[in-house]
Amino acid sequence: MNILVIQTARIGDTIQTTPLFRQIRLKYPDAHITVMIRAMSEEVIKANPDVNDYIIYYEDPIFTDIVSRDSDKYLNAYKDVEKLILDLRARKFDLAYNVTHSTSSALLIKLAQIPQVVGASLSEDWQFSLRGPWTVYFFTSVLSRDYNDLNLCDIFKLYEPIAEPVKELFFELKPETLKFVDELFNEYHISSDDFVVCMQLGASETNKRWPVEYFAQLGKKLHEKYNARIFLVGVQSEAELGLRFQKEVPGLAIPLFGKTTIPQLAALLKRSNLLVTNDTGTMHIAAAVKCPVMLVSVGYVHFRETGPYGIGNAAIELKKRSFKMDLSGRSSEVHPIDRIQPEQVYNTINWLLTMREKKQLIQYPETPDMDGVSVYFSEFAPDGCLQFYPVIRSTMTETDFLRFTYRLMWLEHFHGNTNRQTENESLQKTFQFYDLPDAKTLSEWYKEFKNTFEELAGKYKQGIHITEQLKENITDNKIPRAREQVKLLTEIDEQIRIFGELNSYLKPITLVTKFERDNLEGNNPLDLTKQTLNIYRGGYERSNLMIKKVKKCIDYMQEFKTK
Repeated sequence: MNILVIQTARIGDTIQTTPLFRQIRLKYPDAHITVMIRAMSEEVIKANPDVNDYIIYYEDPIFTDIVSRDSDKYLNAYKDVEKLILDLRARKFDLAYNVTHSTSSALLIKLAQIPQVVGASLSEDWQFSLRGPWTVYFFTSVLSRDYNDLNLCDIFKLYEPIAEPVKELFFELKPETLKFVDELFNEYHISSDDFVVCMQLGASETNKRWPVEYFAQLGKKLHEKYNARIFLVGVQSEAELGLRFQKEVPGLAIPLFGKTTIPQLAALLKRSNLLVTNDTGTMHIAAAVKCPVMLVSVGYVHFRETGPYGIGNAAIELKKRSFKMDLSGRSSEVHPIDRIQPEQVYNTINWLLTMREKKQLIQYPETPDMDGVSVYFSEFAPDGCLQFYPVIRSTMTETDFLRFTYRLMWLEHFHGNTNRQTENESLQKTFQFYDLPDAKTLSEWYKEFKNTFEELAGKYKQGIHITEQLKENITDNKIPRAREQVKLLTEIDEQIRIFGELNSYLKPITLVTKFERDNLEGNNPLDLTKQTLNIYRGGYERSNLMIKKVKKCIDYMQEFKTK
Protein backbone atom coordinates (compact mmCIF):
# COMPACT_ATOMS: atom_id res chain seq x y z
CA MET A 1 0.00 0.00 0.00
CA ASN A 2 1.43 3.35 -1.09
CA ILE A 3 -0.15 6.19 0.92
CA LEU A 4 0.04 9.98 0.65
CA VAL A 5 -0.97 12.37 3.44
CA ILE A 6 -1.29 16.06 2.51
CA GLN A 7 -0.84 18.53 5.37
CA THR A 8 0.36 21.84 3.96
CA ALA A 9 -0.75 24.12 6.79
CA ARG A 10 1.49 25.41 9.59
CA ILE A 11 3.95 23.53 11.81
CA GLY A 12 1.40 23.11 14.59
CA ASP A 13 -1.11 21.56 12.18
CA THR A 14 1.53 19.06 11.05
CA ILE A 15 2.22 18.00 14.62
CA GLN A 16 -1.51 17.73 15.29
CA THR A 17 -1.71 15.28 12.39
CA THR A 18 0.84 12.87 13.93
CA PRO A 19 -1.87 10.76 15.66
CA LEU A 20 -3.34 10.14 12.20
CA PHE A 21 0.10 9.10 10.90
CA ARG A 22 0.34 6.58 13.72
CA GLN A 23 -3.17 5.21 13.18
CA ILE A 24 -2.51 4.79 9.46
CA ARG A 25 0.71 2.96 10.35
CA LEU A 26 -1.13 0.70 12.79
CA LYS A 27 -3.81 -0.14 10.22
CA TYR A 28 -1.34 -0.57 7.35
CA PRO A 29 1.90 -1.71 9.05
CA ASP A 30 3.70 -2.46 5.77
CA ALA A 31 2.56 0.67 3.93
CA HIS A 32 4.93 3.24 2.47
CA ILE A 33 3.70 6.55 3.93
CA THR A 34 4.65 9.83 2.26
CA VAL A 35 3.62 13.22 3.64
CA MET A 36 3.35 16.42 1.62
CA ILE A 37 4.23 19.47 3.72
CA ARG A 38 5.42 23.03 3.48
CA ALA A 39 9.14 23.61 4.05
CA MET A 40 8.56 24.97 7.56
CA SER A 41 7.40 21.50 8.73
CA GLU A 42 10.35 19.53 7.37
CA GLU A 43 11.99 19.03 10.77
CA VAL A 44 8.68 17.86 12.25
CA ILE A 45 8.36 15.13 9.64
CA LYS A 46 11.99 14.10 10.03
CA ALA A 47 11.25 13.54 13.71
CA ASN A 48 8.24 11.31 13.02
CA PRO A 49 8.81 7.53 13.19
CA ASP A 50 5.72 6.64 11.15
CA VAL A 51 6.64 8.47 7.94
CA ASN A 52 8.82 6.90 5.23
CA ASP A 53 9.21 9.91 2.94
CA TYR A 54 8.08 13.49 2.44
CA ILE A 55 7.47 15.97 -0.36
CA ILE A 56 7.98 19.70 0.08
CA TYR A 57 5.16 21.79 -1.38
CA TYR A 58 6.56 25.22 -2.25
CA GLU A 59 3.18 26.92 -2.30
CA ASP A 60 4.29 30.46 -1.52
CA PRO A 61 6.64 31.00 -4.50
CA ILE A 62 4.11 29.36 -6.83
CA PHE A 63 1.37 31.66 -5.57
CA THR A 64 3.65 34.70 -5.81
CA ASP A 65 4.40 33.89 -9.44
CA ILE A 66 0.71 33.38 -10.23
CA VAL A 67 -0.31 36.82 -8.89
CA SER A 68 2.73 38.60 -10.32
CA ARG A 69 1.09 39.62 -13.66
CA ASP A 70 4.36 38.62 -15.31
CA SER A 71 4.16 36.11 -18.17
CA ASP A 72 7.59 34.60 -17.43
CA LYS A 73 6.60 34.03 -13.83
CA TYR A 74 3.28 32.54 -14.92
CA LEU A 75 5.31 30.04 -16.92
CA ASN A 76 7.55 29.31 -13.93
CA ALA A 77 4.49 28.60 -11.78
CA TYR A 78 3.06 26.31 -14.46
CA LYS A 79 6.33 24.38 -14.73
CA ASP A 80 6.62 24.02 -10.94
CA VAL A 81 3.07 22.69 -10.62
CA GLU A 82 3.50 20.39 -13.63
CA LYS A 83 6.69 18.96 -12.11
CA LEU A 84 4.90 18.32 -8.81
CA ILE A 85 1.92 16.63 -10.48
CA LEU A 86 4.15 14.39 -12.60
CA ASP A 87 6.11 13.44 -9.49
CA LEU A 88 2.90 12.53 -7.65
CA ARG A 89 1.67 10.46 -10.59
CA ALA A 90 5.00 8.65 -10.88
CA ARG A 91 4.81 7.56 -7.24
CA LYS A 92 1.51 5.73 -7.99
CA PHE A 93 -0.23 6.31 -4.69
CA ASP A 94 -3.08 3.94 -3.83
CA LEU A 95 -4.66 6.09 -1.14
CA ALA A 96 -4.49 9.75 -0.08
CA TYR A 97 -5.56 11.50 3.11
CA ASN A 98 -5.99 15.22 2.52
CA VAL A 99 -6.33 17.09 5.81
CA THR A 100 -5.50 20.50 4.33
CA HIS A 101 -9.02 20.98 2.89
CA SER A 102 -7.95 23.68 0.43
CA THR A 103 -9.11 23.83 -3.17
CA SER A 104 -5.50 23.75 -4.38
CA SER A 105 -4.75 20.55 -2.44
CA ALA A 106 -7.96 18.97 -3.74
CA LEU A 107 -6.93 19.90 -7.30
CA LEU A 108 -3.48 18.36 -6.81
CA ILE A 109 -5.00 15.06 -5.70
CA LYS A 110 -7.34 15.07 -8.68
CA LEU A 111 -4.51 15.73 -11.13
CA ALA A 112 -2.30 13.14 -9.40
CA GLN A 113 -4.92 10.51 -10.31
CA ILE A 114 -4.99 8.90 -6.86
CA PRO A 115 -7.86 6.37 -6.91
CA GLN A 116 -8.94 6.48 -3.26
CA VAL A 117 -9.18 9.69 -1.20
CA VAL A 118 -10.15 10.56 2.36
CA GLY A 119 -10.55 14.31 2.84
CA ALA A 120 -10.80 17.13 0.34
CA SER A 121 -10.84 16.17 -3.33
CA LEU A 122 -12.53 16.96 -6.62
CA SER A 123 -15.36 14.88 -8.00
CA GLU A 124 -15.51 13.35 -11.46
CA ASP A 125 -17.10 16.57 -12.71
CA TRP A 126 -14.39 18.65 -11.01
CA GLN A 127 -16.53 19.87 -8.10
CA PHE A 128 -15.01 20.35 -4.65
CA SER A 129 -15.99 17.41 -2.45
CA LEU A 130 -15.14 15.97 0.94
CA ARG A 131 -14.61 12.24 1.36
CA GLY A 132 -15.33 10.69 4.74
CA PRO A 133 -17.82 11.66 7.47
CA TRP A 134 -15.27 13.24 9.81
CA THR A 135 -14.00 15.40 6.96
CA VAL A 136 -17.42 16.96 6.53
CA TYR A 137 -17.71 17.32 10.32
CA PHE A 138 -14.43 19.22 10.56
CA PHE A 139 -15.24 21.43 7.60
CA THR A 140 -18.57 22.53 9.11
CA SER A 141 -17.70 22.47 12.85
CA VAL A 142 -15.65 25.66 12.54
CA LEU A 143 -18.93 27.46 11.81
CA SER A 144 -20.57 26.22 15.03
CA ARG A 145 -17.57 26.07 17.35
CA ASP A 146 -19.53 26.59 20.57
CA TYR A 147 -20.84 23.06 20.20
CA ASN A 148 -17.63 21.32 19.12
CA ASP A 149 -16.22 19.25 21.97
CA LEU A 150 -13.57 17.41 19.97
CA ASN A 151 -9.92 18.31 19.61
CA LEU A 152 -8.54 18.66 16.09
CA CYS A 153 -6.09 15.81 16.76
CA ASP A 154 -9.01 13.50 17.56
CA ILE A 155 -10.91 14.62 14.47
CA PHE A 156 -7.86 13.97 12.27
CA LYS A 157 -7.17 10.54 13.76
CA LEU A 158 -10.82 9.58 13.26
CA TYR A 159 -10.22 9.90 9.51
CA GLU A 160 -8.78 6.41 9.96
CA PRO A 161 -10.33 4.95 13.15
CA ILE A 162 -8.82 1.92 14.84
CA ALA A 163 -9.89 -0.19 17.83
CA GLU A 164 -7.40 1.36 20.28
CA PRO A 165 -7.09 5.06 19.34
CA VAL A 166 -3.78 6.90 19.73
CA LYS A 167 -3.58 9.33 22.65
CA GLU A 168 -0.41 11.32 22.02
CA LEU A 169 1.55 13.44 19.58
CA PHE A 170 4.92 12.34 18.23
CA PHE A 171 8.30 14.04 17.96
CA GLU A 172 11.44 11.92 18.31
CA LEU A 173 14.45 13.63 19.88
CA LYS A 174 17.99 12.84 18.75
CA PRO A 175 21.09 12.82 21.03
CA GLU A 176 22.62 15.89 19.37
CA THR A 177 19.60 18.02 20.22
CA LEU A 178 19.70 16.91 23.85
CA LYS A 179 23.40 17.80 23.85
CA PHE A 180 22.45 21.30 22.69
CA VAL A 181 20.31 21.70 25.82
CA ASP A 182 23.15 20.46 28.04
CA GLU A 183 25.42 23.10 26.57
CA LEU A 184 22.73 25.79 26.86
CA PHE A 185 22.11 24.98 30.53
CA ASN A 186 25.85 24.94 31.24
CA GLU A 187 26.24 28.34 29.57
CA TYR A 188 23.61 29.89 31.85
CA HIS A 189 24.46 27.83 34.95
CA ILE A 190 21.13 26.03 35.05
CA SER A 191 21.07 22.82 37.07
CA SER A 192 18.77 19.81 36.81
CA ASP A 193 16.98 21.00 39.95
CA ASP A 194 16.12 24.43 38.58
CA PHE A 195 12.53 25.26 37.63
CA VAL A 196 12.79 26.00 33.92
CA VAL A 197 10.00 27.91 32.18
CA CYS A 198 9.70 28.67 28.47
CA MET A 199 7.49 31.50 27.27
CA GLN A 200 6.18 31.95 23.73
CA LEU A 201 5.16 35.61 23.47
CA GLY A 202 4.13 35.59 19.83
CA ALA A 203 1.35 34.02 17.80
CA SER A 204 0.41 33.78 14.14
CA GLU A 205 -2.00 36.72 14.51
CA THR A 206 -1.89 39.77 16.75
CA ASN A 207 -5.31 39.23 18.27
CA LYS A 208 -4.26 35.75 19.45
CA ARG A 209 -1.53 37.23 21.68
CA TRP A 210 -1.72 37.82 25.40
CA PRO A 211 -0.02 41.16 26.19
CA VAL A 212 3.76 40.97 26.54
CA GLU A 213 3.59 43.11 29.68
CA TYR A 214 1.39 40.45 31.30
CA PHE A 215 3.89 37.74 30.38
CA ALA A 216 6.55 39.84 32.10
CA GLN A 217 4.50 40.28 35.27
CA LEU A 218 3.82 36.54 35.32
CA GLY A 219 7.49 35.77 34.83
CA LYS A 220 8.35 37.95 37.82
CA LYS A 221 5.86 36.04 40.00
CA LEU A 222 7.23 32.67 38.87
CA HIS A 223 10.78 33.80 39.59
CA GLU A 224 9.81 35.00 43.04
CA LYS A 225 8.08 31.76 44.04
CA TYR A 226 10.00 29.08 42.15
CA ASN A 227 13.25 30.92 41.36
CA ALA A 228 12.25 30.17 37.78
CA ARG A 229 14.82 30.31 35.01
CA ILE A 230 12.96 31.69 32.02
CA PHE A 231 13.65 31.28 28.30
CA LEU A 232 11.85 33.37 25.69
CA VAL A 233 11.40 31.21 22.60
CA GLY A 234 10.24 32.03 19.11
CA VAL A 235 11.39 33.05 15.66
CA GLN A 236 13.70 35.97 14.98
CA SER A 237 10.83 38.21 13.88
CA GLU A 238 9.42 37.99 17.42
CA ALA A 239 12.58 39.43 18.99
CA GLU A 240 10.86 42.82 19.33
CA LEU A 241 8.41 41.20 21.75
CA GLY A 242 11.39 40.03 23.78
CA LEU A 243 12.73 43.58 23.98
CA ARG A 244 9.39 44.74 25.39
CA PHE A 245 9.52 41.90 27.92
CA GLN A 246 13.06 42.83 28.99
CA LYS A 247 12.05 46.46 29.34
CA GLU A 248 9.44 45.44 31.93
CA VAL A 249 11.73 43.05 33.86
CA PRO A 250 15.37 43.62 32.82
CA GLY A 251 17.58 40.53 32.97
CA LEU A 252 14.83 38.18 34.10
CA ALA A 253 14.69 36.02 30.98
CA ILE A 254 17.08 34.54 28.41
CA PRO A 255 16.02 35.43 24.83
CA LEU A 256 16.39 32.65 22.26
CA PHE A 257 14.54 34.20 19.33
CA GLY A 258 15.79 32.58 16.13
CA LYS A 259 18.58 30.79 18.00
CA THR A 260 17.07 27.29 18.05
CA THR A 261 16.08 24.85 15.36
CA ILE A 262 12.75 23.07 15.79
CA PRO A 263 14.45 19.90 17.14
CA GLN A 264 16.51 22.02 19.56
CA LEU A 265 13.36 23.80 20.72
CA ALA A 266 11.70 20.42 21.25
CA ALA A 267 14.66 19.23 23.33
CA LEU A 268 14.57 22.40 25.42
CA LEU A 269 10.86 21.95 26.06
CA LYS A 270 11.48 18.32 27.00
CA ARG A 271 13.85 19.52 29.72
CA SER A 272 11.55 22.35 30.88
CA ASN A 273 9.01 22.30 33.70
CA LEU A 274 6.47 24.48 31.93
CA LEU A 275 5.58 26.32 28.74
CA VAL A 276 3.42 29.44 29.01
CA THR A 277 2.11 30.26 25.58
CA ASN A 278 -0.46 31.66 23.21
CA ASP A 279 -2.00 29.28 20.67
CA THR A 280 1.15 28.42 18.68
CA GLY A 281 3.09 25.64 17.00
CA THR A 282 5.44 25.74 19.99
CA MET A 283 2.51 24.64 22.15
CA HIS A 284 2.03 21.50 20.06
CA ILE A 285 5.76 20.72 20.12
CA ALA A 286 5.63 20.97 23.92
CA ALA A 287 2.64 18.63 24.06
CA ALA A 288 4.49 16.14 21.84
CA VAL A 289 7.50 16.00 24.18
CA LYS A 290 5.31 15.93 27.32
CA CYS A 291 6.18 19.42 28.59
CA PRO A 292 3.28 20.81 30.70
CA VAL A 293 1.48 23.58 28.81
CA MET A 294 -0.23 26.66 30.19
CA LEU A 295 -2.32 28.01 27.30
CA VAL A 296 -3.64 31.56 27.55
CA SER A 297 -6.58 31.30 25.16
CA VAL A 298 -7.40 34.74 23.74
CA GLY A 299 -8.81 36.15 20.52
CA TYR A 300 -10.91 33.65 18.62
CA VAL A 301 -8.79 30.68 19.80
CA HIS A 302 -10.95 27.69 20.70
CA PHE A 303 -8.81 25.62 23.08
CA ARG A 304 -11.11 22.58 22.88
CA GLU A 305 -10.42 22.47 19.16
CA THR A 306 -6.72 23.40 18.95
CA GLY A 307 -5.47 23.19 22.54
CA PRO A 308 -2.55 21.05 23.75
CA TYR A 309 -3.17 17.37 23.09
CA GLY A 310 -2.31 15.20 26.05
CA ILE A 311 -2.82 14.67 29.76
CA GLY A 312 -2.07 17.38 32.32
CA ASN A 313 -2.18 20.65 30.40
CA ALA A 314 -4.11 23.80 31.33
CA ALA A 315 -6.12 26.39 29.41
CA ILE A 316 -7.55 29.66 30.68
CA GLU A 317 -10.07 31.84 28.86
CA LEU A 318 -12.58 34.59 29.50
CA LYS A 319 -16.03 33.34 30.45
CA LYS A 320 -17.67 35.62 27.91
CA ARG A 321 -15.96 35.52 24.55
CA SER A 322 -16.52 34.86 20.88
CA PHE A 323 -14.86 32.25 18.69
CA LYS A 324 -15.60 34.14 15.50
CA MET A 325 -12.54 35.00 13.43
CA ASP A 326 -11.82 38.69 12.98
CA LEU A 327 -10.90 39.11 9.32
CA SER A 328 -10.72 42.90 9.50
CA GLY A 329 -7.00 42.97 10.25
CA ARG A 330 -7.50 45.07 13.35
CA SER A 331 -4.94 44.69 16.12
CA SER A 332 -5.51 43.32 19.60
CA GLU A 333 -5.55 46.87 20.95
CA VAL A 334 -9.05 47.26 19.49
CA HIS A 335 -10.40 44.21 21.29
CA PRO A 336 -10.46 43.84 25.10
CA ILE A 337 -8.69 40.46 24.98
CA ASP A 338 -6.22 41.29 27.74
CA ARG A 339 -8.59 40.96 30.68
CA ILE A 340 -7.06 37.65 31.73
CA GLN A 341 -4.79 38.92 34.47
CA PRO A 342 -1.25 37.68 35.26
CA GLU A 343 -2.41 36.73 38.77
CA GLN A 344 -5.09 34.49 37.29
CA VAL A 345 -2.61 32.68 35.05
CA TYR A 346 -0.21 32.41 38.00
CA ASN A 347 -2.93 30.78 40.13
CA THR A 348 -3.71 28.37 37.31
CA ILE A 349 -0.05 27.37 37.03
CA ASN A 350 0.08 26.64 40.77
CA TRP A 351 -3.03 24.48 40.44
CA LEU A 352 -1.57 22.72 37.40
CA LEU A 353 1.66 21.87 39.20
CA THR A 354 -0.28 20.57 42.22
CA MET A 355 -2.50 18.47 39.99
CA ARG A 356 0.47 16.96 38.17
CA GLU A 357 2.25 16.23 41.45
CA LYS A 358 -0.80 14.45 42.89
CA LYS A 359 -1.65 12.88 39.50
CA GLN A 360 -5.34 13.67 39.80
CA LEU A 361 -7.77 16.34 38.71
CA ILE A 362 -8.55 18.79 41.49
CA GLN A 363 -11.30 21.40 41.57
CA TYR A 364 -11.31 24.75 43.30
CA PRO A 365 -14.20 27.00 44.38
CA GLU A 366 -14.88 30.22 42.51
CA THR A 367 -13.14 33.15 44.21
CA PRO A 368 -13.12 36.92 43.50
CA ASP A 369 -9.55 36.86 42.20
CA MET A 370 -10.55 34.36 39.48
CA ASP A 371 -13.74 36.17 38.56
CA GLY A 372 -14.45 36.40 34.85
CA VAL A 373 -12.27 33.47 33.72
CA SER A 374 -12.71 29.76 33.21
CA VAL A 375 -9.87 27.28 33.74
CA TYR A 376 -9.62 23.75 32.36
CA PHE A 377 -7.22 20.81 32.67
CA SER A 378 -6.84 18.21 29.94
CA GLU A 379 -7.30 14.47 30.26
CA PHE A 380 -8.59 11.69 28.06
CA ALA A 381 -12.22 10.76 28.51
CA PRO A 382 -13.27 7.09 28.59
CA ASP A 383 -14.45 7.50 24.97
CA GLY A 384 -10.79 7.78 23.90
CA CYS A 385 -10.88 11.46 22.94
CA LEU A 386 -9.36 14.43 24.75
CA GLN A 387 -11.54 16.36 27.17
CA PHE A 388 -10.91 19.61 29.05
CA TYR A 389 -12.44 19.44 32.53
CA PRO A 390 -13.27 22.62 34.48
CA VAL A 391 -11.02 23.44 37.43
CA ILE A 392 -13.21 26.19 38.89
CA ARG A 393 -16.50 24.60 39.82
CA SER A 394 -19.56 26.22 38.27
CA THR A 395 -23.08 25.35 37.20
CA MET A 396 -23.44 23.58 33.88
CA THR A 397 -24.78 25.90 31.20
CA GLU A 398 -27.10 25.13 28.33
CA THR A 399 -24.15 25.40 25.94
CA ASP A 400 -22.11 22.96 28.05
CA PHE A 401 -24.99 20.49 27.99
CA LEU A 402 -25.47 20.67 24.24
CA ARG A 403 -21.74 20.38 23.60
CA PHE A 404 -21.58 17.13 25.61
CA THR A 405 -24.71 15.83 23.90
CA TYR A 406 -23.38 16.55 20.43
CA ARG A 407 -20.15 14.75 21.32
CA LEU A 408 -22.12 11.61 22.17
CA MET A 409 -24.20 11.92 19.02
CA TRP A 410 -21.33 12.36 16.56
CA LEU A 411 -19.25 9.55 18.02
CA GLU A 412 -22.15 7.13 17.76
CA HIS A 413 -23.47 8.39 14.44
CA PHE A 414 -20.15 7.93 12.65
CA HIS A 415 -19.01 4.79 14.46
CA GLY A 416 -22.26 2.85 14.63
CA ASN A 417 -23.19 1.20 17.90
CA THR A 418 -21.55 2.87 20.89
CA ASN A 419 -20.23 0.98 23.90
CA ARG A 420 -22.84 1.99 26.49
CA GLN A 421 -20.55 1.36 29.43
CA THR A 422 -17.90 3.64 27.95
CA GLU A 423 -20.51 6.29 27.21
CA ASN A 424 -21.83 6.12 30.77
CA GLU A 425 -18.30 6.37 32.18
CA SER A 426 -17.66 9.46 30.04
CA LEU A 427 -20.85 11.10 31.30
CA GLN A 428 -20.10 10.25 34.92
CA LYS A 429 -16.58 11.65 34.68
CA THR A 430 -17.78 14.85 33.00
CA PHE A 431 -20.79 15.56 35.21
CA GLN A 432 -18.84 15.22 38.45
CA PHE A 433 -16.98 18.42 37.60
CA TYR A 434 -20.14 20.55 37.36
CA ASP A 435 -22.91 21.72 39.63
CA LEU A 436 -25.87 20.26 37.78
CA PRO A 437 -28.99 22.33 37.02
CA ASP A 438 -32.05 21.89 39.20
CA ALA A 439 -34.90 19.56 38.25
CA LYS A 440 -37.01 22.37 36.82
CA THR A 441 -34.24 23.54 34.49
CA LEU A 442 -33.55 19.98 33.35
CA SER A 443 -37.24 19.49 32.62
CA GLU A 444 -37.36 22.72 30.60
CA TRP A 445 -34.25 21.75 28.65
CA TYR A 446 -35.66 18.35 27.80
CA LYS A 447 -38.96 19.79 26.62
CA GLU A 448 -37.35 22.51 24.49
CA PHE A 449 -34.64 20.39 22.89
CA LYS A 450 -36.90 17.40 22.31
CA ASN A 451 -39.49 19.55 20.56
CA THR A 452 -36.93 21.46 18.49
CA PHE A 453 -35.02 18.39 17.29
CA GLU A 454 -38.31 16.61 16.58
CA GLU A 455 -39.40 19.55 14.42
CA LEU A 456 -36.08 19.46 12.60
CA ALA A 457 -36.42 15.69 12.11
CA GLY A 458 -39.87 16.34 10.65
CA LYS A 459 -38.43 18.65 8.01
CA TYR A 460 -35.88 16.02 7.04
CA LYS A 461 -38.66 13.42 6.90
CA GLN A 462 -40.51 15.66 4.45
CA GLY A 463 -37.34 15.87 2.38
CA ILE A 464 -37.02 12.07 2.41
CA HIS A 465 -40.63 11.60 1.30
CA ILE A 466 -40.39 14.13 -1.54
CA THR A 467 -37.03 12.79 -2.70
CA GLU A 468 -38.35 9.23 -2.82
CA GLN A 469 -41.19 10.46 -5.04
CA LEU A 470 -38.67 12.39 -7.15
CA LYS A 471 -36.63 9.23 -7.60
CA GLU A 472 -39.70 7.33 -8.85
CA ASN A 473 -40.70 10.10 -11.26
CA ILE A 474 -37.19 10.39 -12.71
CA THR A 475 -37.09 6.62 -13.16
CA ASP A 476 -40.50 6.74 -14.88
CA ASN A 477 -39.43 9.81 -16.93
CA LYS A 478 -42.23 11.94 -15.46
CA ILE A 479 -40.29 15.18 -15.86
CA PRO A 480 -43.04 17.79 -15.06
CA ARG A 481 -43.75 16.11 -11.70
CA ALA A 482 -40.02 15.81 -11.02
CA ARG A 483 -39.59 19.56 -11.58
CA GLU A 484 -42.33 20.32 -9.06
CA GLN A 485 -40.64 18.09 -6.50
CA VAL A 486 -37.27 19.75 -7.06
CA LYS A 487 -38.98 23.07 -6.33
CA LEU A 488 -40.44 21.61 -3.12
CA LEU A 489 -37.00 20.36 -2.05
CA THR A 490 -35.59 23.87 -2.56
CA GLU A 491 -38.26 25.14 -0.18
CA ILE A 492 -37.45 22.38 2.33
CA ASP A 493 -33.75 23.30 2.19
CA GLU A 494 -34.59 26.93 2.91
CA GLN A 495 -36.83 25.92 5.82
CA ILE A 496 -34.02 23.84 7.30
CA ARG A 497 -31.54 26.69 6.89
CA ILE A 498 -33.83 29.28 8.50
CA PHE A 499 -34.72 26.89 11.33
CA GLY A 500 -31.02 26.50 12.03
CA GLU A 501 -30.54 30.27 12.04
CA LEU A 502 -33.44 30.73 14.47
CA ASN A 503 -32.15 27.94 16.74
CA SER A 504 -28.37 28.27 16.62
CA TYR A 505 -27.75 25.02 18.49
CA LEU A 506 -29.16 23.14 15.47
CA LYS A 507 -26.37 24.43 13.22
CA PRO A 508 -24.02 21.47 13.74
CA ILE A 509 -26.66 19.43 11.89
CA THR A 510 -28.12 21.96 9.45
CA LEU A 511 -24.72 23.19 8.26
CA VAL A 512 -23.72 19.66 7.30
CA THR A 513 -26.90 19.40 5.25
CA LYS A 514 -26.27 22.71 3.51
CA PHE A 515 -22.69 21.81 2.70
CA GLU A 516 -23.64 18.40 1.34
CA ARG A 517 -26.51 19.83 -0.74
CA ASP A 518 -24.23 22.54 -2.15
CA ASN A 519 -21.60 19.95 -3.11
CA LEU A 520 -23.54 17.22 -4.88
CA GLU A 521 -21.39 15.27 -7.32
CA GLY A 522 -22.13 14.53 -10.96
CA ASN A 523 -24.87 15.63 -13.33
CA ASN A 524 -26.97 12.47 -13.68
CA PRO A 525 -30.42 13.34 -12.26
CA LEU A 526 -30.98 9.90 -10.75
CA ASP A 527 -27.54 9.84 -9.08
CA LEU A 528 -28.10 13.35 -7.71
CA THR A 529 -31.48 12.25 -6.34
CA LYS A 530 -29.93 9.26 -4.59
CA GLN A 531 -27.27 11.51 -3.02
CA THR A 532 -29.98 13.94 -1.91
CA LEU A 533 -31.95 11.11 -0.33
CA ASN A 534 -28.90 10.05 1.69
CA ILE A 535 -28.38 13.65 2.83
CA TYR A 536 -31.92 13.95 4.19
CA ARG A 537 -31.69 10.51 5.77
CA GLY A 538 -28.46 11.56 7.48
CA GLY A 539 -30.05 14.73 8.86
CA TYR A 540 -33.08 12.73 10.03
CA GLU A 541 -30.87 10.18 11.81
CA ARG A 542 -28.75 12.85 13.50
CA SER A 543 -31.82 14.79 14.67
CA ASN A 544 -33.43 11.69 16.18
CA LEU A 545 -30.16 10.57 17.72
CA MET A 546 -29.82 13.98 19.37
CA ILE A 547 -33.26 13.47 20.95
CA LYS A 548 -32.05 10.15 22.39
CA LYS A 549 -28.81 11.66 23.65
CA VAL A 550 -30.63 14.63 25.22
CA LYS A 551 -32.88 12.21 27.09
CA LYS A 552 -29.94 10.06 28.12
CA CYS A 553 -28.01 13.05 29.50
CA ILE A 554 -31.05 14.46 31.31
CA ASP A 555 -31.90 11.07 32.84
CA TYR A 556 -28.29 10.52 33.82
CA MET A 557 -28.04 13.95 35.49
CA GLN A 558 -31.24 13.40 37.43
CA GLU A 559 -29.94 10.03 38.60
CA PHE A 560 -26.52 11.53 39.33
CA LYS A 561 -28.09 14.26 41.51
CA THR A 562 -29.86 11.67 43.67
CA LYS A 563 -26.66 9.79 44.49
